[in-house]
Amino acid sequence: MIKKGFTYVEAMIGVAIFMLMAVFIIRMAIVAQNNAKKNNEILKMAYIAQSQVERYKTNPVEFENKDVEGFYVTITSEPFGDSDVVEQVTVTVRKTFAMPSDEDVIVQCHVLKK
Repeated sequence: MIKKGFTYVEAMIGVAIFMLMAVFIIRMAIVAQNNAKKNNEILKMAYIAQSQVERYKTNPVEFENKDVEGFYVTITSEPFGDSDVVEQVTVTVRKTFAMPSDEDVIVQCHVLKK
């Protein structure tokens, strides 16, 4: 007798292997999507921080802590070293008003006083 095709057990093993591979691939896709969202959010926070630094450079008198595009922005300035001409500006962007976390974006720069 010539045997053609697969037995039921062989077919079920093949389907099980395929399902396991599909589960791993779908899980990897979900993790990649979550990482992309997180990286996009960090990039947006860095853009906001840099824009706030530029805004401070143009008008250092008018700055306050505020909510920008759903993120909490804190701007601080202090004299840099012993210089009366240069100050260090620190912009911190957080997701919430809560305590600092590892996900905060901090931009520091030195600005000449006007």
